[in-house]
Amino acid sequence: MSTIVRGKQIPLECVMKNLLFLLLKITELEEWDKDGNKTGKIVGYSYECVDCMNFDKFKFKIKGQRVPLMTNEELQEQRESGMKVMVEFLEPTVLVYWSNATKTYEDSFSAKGVSLFENIE
Repeated sequence: MSTIVRGKQIPLECVMKNLLFLLLKITELEEWDKDGNKTGKIVGYSYECVDCMNFDKFKFKIKGQRVPLMTNEELQEQRESGMKVMVEFLEPTVLVYWSNATKTYEDSFSAKGVSLFENIE
């Protein structure tokens, strides 16, 4: 039996209460051709992070983003100095898909944008 949510973008707030994340790494998203080869063209950025409740790891892809929130080098400098860089994603979604590699359903996370969370105390 197949799942009814497979292939559908589901708003992340439907499955998670806390949508604040601790940012770990920023990487470029490269385009892939129809044969499964990288083309060298940057099509967006990927944000590796953990949620603030269970510390589960997520990787959000933001396709079409021309400039990242910051460079990964800047992020790592902040983290090494003891800063916790918190982010929120604009319209985050989860997509359930079948992975031929793992022979199981997997989650793919994406968003329209990302911003720093400014903690006002």
